[in-house]
Amino acid sequence: MRSLDESSKRWAALFADITNISELKDAVKIASGDGPCITGLRSVCWKEQSFLLFANFDTSTWPRTLEDSRTAYSSLREHLLRNLEHPEELDSSLHPLSEEVTSPWNTLRQDEALRAEIFQDVERCMPDNLYFRQPSTQKMLLDVLFVFCRLNGDVGYRQGMHELLAPILWVVERDAITPESVDDGRHTAESDELLKEVLDARFVEHDSFTLFSLVMQTAKSFYELDSQGQPQPAASSASSETGTSSPRRSSPIVERSKHIHEDCLAKVDPGLADRLRELDVLPQVFLIRWIRLLFGREFPFDELLTLWDSLFAEDPALGLVDLICVSMLLRVRWQLMEADYSTALTLLLRYPSPGQPHGPSTFVDDALFLRDNLTIAGGAEVISKYSGKPPGPLQPESRPSTPRRKPGYIKKTSVSQPQQEKRFTRVRSPLTSPARFIQQQGGLETFLQDAARGFYDQGEKWGVNKAVRDAVDEVKKNVQGLQQSAVVTPPVRGTQALSRLPHDEGGSIQVAEATRAMTAELQRLSDRNKTLAKMLANAMDNLLAQQRAMAKESSPETESTMEALNLAISKIQLVKVLLEDSDLPLTEVQQQVQEPTITAAQLRKDQPSSTTAVM
Repeated sequence: MRSLDESSKRWAALFADITNISELKDAVKIASGDGPCITGLRSVCWKEQSFLLFANFDTSTWPRTLEDSRTAYSSLREHLLRNLEHPEELDSSLHPLSEEVTSPWNTLRQDEALRAEIFQDVERCMPDNLYFRQPSTQKMLLDVLFVFCRLNGDVGYRQGMHELLAPILWVVERDAITPESVDDGRHTAESDELLKEVLDARFVEHDSFTLFSLVMQTAKSFYELDSQGQPQPAASSASSETGTSSPRRSSPIVERSKHIHEDCLAKVDPGLADRLRELDVLPQVFLIRWIRLLFGREFPFDELLTLWDSLFAEDPALGLVDLICVSMLLRVRWQLMEADYSTALTLLLRYPSPGQPHGPSTFVDDALFLRDNLTIAGGAEVISKYSGKPPGPLQPESRPSTPRRKPGYIKKTSVSQPQQEKRFTRVRSPLTSPARFIQQQGGLETFLQDAARGFYDQGEKWGVNKAVRDAVDEVKKNVQGLQQSAVVTPPVRGTQALSRLPHDEGGSIQVAEATRAMTAELQRLSDRNKTLAKMLANAMDNLLAQQRAMAKESSPETESTMEALNLAISKIQLVKVLLEDSDLPLTEVQQQVQEPTITAAQLRKDQPSSTTAVM
C-alpha cells in the first residue's frame, strides 16, 4: 500500500498529459521504463485502458461504477460463504449426512471440498513472494476464487486460476491507500476524494474479484475440458475389444494449441513448425501453460506485469495471445532447430526471459506486427530482428501441410526427395498417438503445473534419465534384431534367390535347423528382456522405498522432489512393461516413454483386450 501523498503524486502524473483512453493506451505501448503504469497507478490503468471496469475517461461516472461492482461482490460473498462462516444457522431438523441435492448439509460438504482444493494451490502460489505467504493474502485469494467457481459451476476450479488472480490482487493492493493516511484529514480536494474512493483499501478484494471476473470472460475457455465443459468420455470396453475407440472431442485449449502450431506458426515459419513435428514436441505440452497463465511462469514477476500492461492496453479480449505464443517461438527459433527432443522441451518449459531493450512486452509488439503480416516474409522479419539471421528459403514443395484432421485419422508423412536428404522421416504407427494420452487433462495439468520445472534436473541428479535412456536403447536394439531375424524376404522370380531355395531333402533339413536356431535366438532375447525387467523392478523398489521415506518427512522444500520422483517411477514402470511384453510395438511407445505423463496403465488401455496390464 501507499500513502495518500505518494498516491496523489502518481495520480497527478497519470492524468497530466492524458485526456482520453486512447492516449493512455498509446502511452502504455510506447513507454520504456517511465510509462503511466510504472510512474502512475497500474491498477487504475488496468481498470481504464482495458475497459475492464471503466468504459470511458469521464471520472464523474467512476464512483457509481465502483459502488455497483463492490456491492455486487459483497452480496455474492455473503450469500455463498454464509454456511461456511455460520454453520450453526443450518437447519438442525435435516440429517447432517443427507446426500440430497437440496440439503444445505450436502452443499456445505461440497463447499468445504472446493475450498480445500483451491487452498492447496493458494498455499503454493508464488512461494518466493512474501506477500503471498501472508494469511490475509491467502484468504483473499481463497475467497475470490471460491466465489468465482461457485458462480461458474460449468468449469469449476482448475489449476492455474490462482496464478491468474495473484498478479491482479498484488497490483490492486499495492496501489491501495493506507487507512492511516486516509484518516489524517489533511486532504479535502475533490480529486483527493475521488482518489480515496478508487483506491480504498477496504475494497481490495472486491476490485480484484471484478477485474479477475472480467479477464476470465475470455480466459474461461482456457480451462474448459471440452466445448460443453465436461470431461472427455472414456472409450467403451466394447470398442477396446474390437481395436477401435469412440471419437473424442478435444478440449478448446488443445484445439487452440494445435491452431497455433499447425496454422499460425506454419504460415510464418514452416521450417520451425516442421521441426517441432519431427521432434514430436506436442504443442499442448508447453502452450497450455503459456496460455492458461498468460505467460505467468515464463517471465519474472515485474516483467510479466509490463507484458500484461501492453496486452490489456491493446487487446483486453486476449485475442493476441495466440500470436504472442508464435512470436515467442520465433524468438528461440535457432535453438529449437538445433535441439533434440529433451533440449527442445526443456527450452520451451523454461523459456529464457529476454533482456532489455527487448523485454517480454516486445512480444506484444511482435504479435501486432504478425497480425497484419502472417506470412513467411513477416516471420522472417521477426526472426532477423532479434537474431540477425533470417531463415533460409524454403522450397514450395517442402512446405509442411498441416490441415486439421478428425480424431482417429492417421496421417502418413510424405516428403520430397530433396527434403529426404536433409532429415529423417517416419510413418506413424497405427497405434494411438501420444497426443491421445496427453489430452487427458488430469495428468497433463499435474505435469504442466507442478512437475515440468523440476523433473529434468532431478532426473539427471539421480541418474534416472540415463537409466531409462539406456533401457530404451536396449529394447530398441532387441526389437530391431527380432525384426531382422524374423522377416523372410519372399523369393523373386528370375533371380538367384529362386535357385538357392532347397527343394530336396537336404534343403528341408537346413530349413528346419535354421528355424530351430531362430526360435532359440528369440527365446534368448525374450529371457534377456525379462532379466532386464527384473533389474528395473529392483531399481523401482529402491525408488519406492526412498519415496516412502521422503513422504514421512514431507515439507514444502521436498514437494517438487517428491513429484519428480513419482514421474521417474512412472517412466521406469513403463519401460518394465515394454521389456516384459515384446508384443508391444516400439514405434509410438518410445515417444511415450519420454513423456512423464504417460503411465503403463494408459498404454495397456489401448491394446487389444487379450493383453493384460502389468503394474
